[in-house]
Amino acid sequence: MLMAGERYERIDLLYPGNMSEVWLARDMRTHQEVALKILKPVVEDDQLNHKAQERFQREIKIARSLKHQHILPLLDSGWTHYNQRKVPFLISPYMPERSLASMAKKQAPWQYWTLVQTGDAILQAAQSLWYLHARQPAIIHGDVKPGNFLVRAVRDAQPTQRCVELFLFDFGIAHLKDVSVEYIEVSDVIGTYQYMAPEQVNQRAYCASDQYSLAIMACWMLTGRFPINVGTNPLAHVVDPPLAPSQLNAERIFSSAIDAVILRALAKDPEQRFPTVLAFAQSLQQAIEQQASEEKTARTISVDLALDVLPEERSRAPEAAMHPRYTLPPEQMQFSLDPIDIREGLVLDEPIAPAPVKAATTSGRREISGRLYTPLALQTLAHFDLPARLRMLSWQPQGEILACALYGEPPCILSRNGLVEHLPRVSQVEDTHELCWSPDGRILALSKGGEVRFWDRVEQRLLPLVMRFQARSIVAFSWSSTWNMALWIGERVVLYALPLHQLHIPQPPLPVTLSREEMSGSGVLCWSPDGKRLVAGTRSGRLMCWRIGQRIESLYDHEDGEIVRGISWAPDSSFYAVAFRDNRVEGWERSGQQRIFQWSNLPSLPRMVSIAPDGRVAVVLNSQRTLFGFPGELAPLYTLPVSFQATWSPTRIELAALDEGNDTRLTIWGG
Repeated sequence: MLMAGERYERIDLLYPGNMSEVWLARDMRTHQEVALKILKPVVEDDQLNHKAQERFQREIKIARSLKHQHILPLLDSGWTHYNQRKVPFLISPYMPERSLASMAKKQAPWQYWTLVQTGDAILQAAQSLWYLHARQPAIIHGDVKPGNFLVRAVRDAQPTQRCVELFLFDFGIAHLKDVSVEYIEVSDVIGTYQYMAPEQVNQRAYCASDQYSLAIMACWMLTGRFPINVGTNPLAHVVDPPLAPSQLNAERIFSSAIDAVILRALAKDPEQRFPTVLAFAQSLQQAIEQQASEEKTARTISVDLALDVLPEERSRAPEAAMHPRYTLPPEQMQFSLDPIDIREGLVLDEPIAPAPVKAATTSGRREISGRLYTPLALQTLAHFDLPARLRMLSWQPQGEILACALYGEPPCILSRNGLVEHLPRVSQVEDTHELCWSPDGRILALSKGGEVRFWDRVEQRLLPLVMRFQARSIVAFSWSSTWNMALWIGERVVLYALPLHQLHIPQPPLPVTLSREEMSGSGVLCWSPDGKRLVAGTRSGRLMCWRIGQRIESLYDHEDGEIVRGISWAPDSSFYAVAFRDNRVEGWERSGQQRIFQWSNLPSLPRMVSIAPDGRVAVVLNSQRTLFGFPGELAPLYTLPVSFQATWSPTRIELAALDEGNDTRLTIWGG
């Protein structure tokens, strides 16, 4: 048997996977660069090695039998040695542009492609899958997702022309289905949760399973969002109804025909989907062309009516067009392989500068640092003109009222119905630095200098308890739903049990010190809404979490190295988001052991972060804009003209935020 080392020279490791490695290699006979995939054995598990080798050999067998313009060809296969073991390898063309998933990180289809171009890419994917399904025996790919389609960009493509060519690869979990059986029983649930069909979760695979996965991928390409929020729970595909594309991105998709096609392909019952994956893609392309035609007609009418339409808006209109098939000669093909997925508030301390003039963009989208964002579809519920510049916001846990700390003025409390309540103008509460609510929403804790005082909204008075510390100011403080108050004082974090009756006693109880060593004297504190976890982030890039119950336990202490700018928990306590100084926001599940999303290279420094009840994350930027996105997305997709302060209600899809360029004008937005 041919050994890889005899012909292929490894150049660079492209992907160090768990069960295989992908290398950039050089073919010593042809001197061309190729992608070399090698099975990587697990030393301590012979049974797992045997199953992995069977799967790898099946991938080679299937790939060798395929020849289609949208399927990555197999150039060679054989055996080599890895860690003193003889293992199989395969050779494919190398492609520097990598996968559709990789391309989307730099040039998202829902932002840079026309609908017609997106429909054409989906049709290419469907053609490759239909080729598999129409064979005898049929081949079910089983892991259809953007990471398993390699791309070749078509340079200088016009809005109605093909902009990318797709090539399906990775047949590692593909199955052969005989014509005499309706579906295949699979021994393991293997695939990528976000794209997995409901029947795959139940260990069955149909050709229609690939159609379902492609519909998920199509929805993501069209809107930038997933129709079902899966996270790490694939059962969501079994029980949760999908959202239509027009619900996910109303600015881009308004066609009921597109909605109908996608929702049919996402039917829970495979028999209710389209008869073939190709029929699905062709129906979707027709619906897309119908919307494109309506957009073109609407623009023509608007010109006739002498409306002020920018030239670039007119030229952007995608038109219905049939695309010729582009065949890439084998000698010009260059590919690379992507990984195989086995599982797939700060203080406002400076005035707001005048808002910069923004260039007009197409379709109402807003340009920020050269990127286009879709306006978030929220309505104005209430406006408030504040008596002074806003320092910080805090929603009551019940989501009915909102407390505002102001520069040089006492705090005020705003109701959703438009009423405003001002605290008395006394020295103890004027120029409050930070504030937070008691669990019952009755008491407002006020931090000023080295003191914390407590305002009773019902009795309209300051309560007897005054907490004084030998510090110029309280770095941060937060009150949990279990009546524990965490305070960051100097270089330590301490915990006080403060039930309601304790607030009527002048002397505070004895505290518990959480931090075991000195911390940097600046940072952020945030309780999980269930009161069981406290997360702290420092200016030195340290992130800590404690579990608070009958005993206190330190869950983790990470050193990231970048200043932590903001932390926010999801209202259901399932995950939290952290904003870092290096233009990055990360989301972590509640244990802090698994990162669920990362948004890097944001347009500017994130100032704070907030999470809505539906999981949508708001990122307030220093550039006087706020971006929005869901954890399952590669990047935030939406924006609103709000700046410096933006906080989601804990109980409703309502956002309290400062208007762009006005640090005394606050608006509550609702969906």
